[in-house]
Amino acid sequence: MASQHIEVVQAFPFSVDKLYAFLSDHEKLVAIFPAKIKRVRDGQGSVNGVGSVRRLGLPGGLSLEETVTKAEENTLIEYTITKGGWPVKNHYGVW
Repeated sequence: MASQHIEVVQAFPFSVDKLYAFLSDHEKLVAIFPAKIKRVRDGQGSVNGVGSVRRLGLPGGLSLEETVTKAEENTLIEYTITKGGWPVKNHYGVW
């Protein structure tokens, strides 16, 4: 299957530091995703930082784990699926 690229642009009515604080906290993401989300491994330097792992339980019984690969405060968060995720393969996400 060919590689797919999806880009979403969204404006938020609050500051970058508040948005980053929300998106970087794994267990707060349940407010915007229809999944059960739990941090299962703390990151380096920050519990939600590089190396941290979140487990997502999705509707239909799917589950996956995502690992944060890069985190720059108030700038970006990169992550990849490191366990599960079928039918998605080689997923790489950037916030």
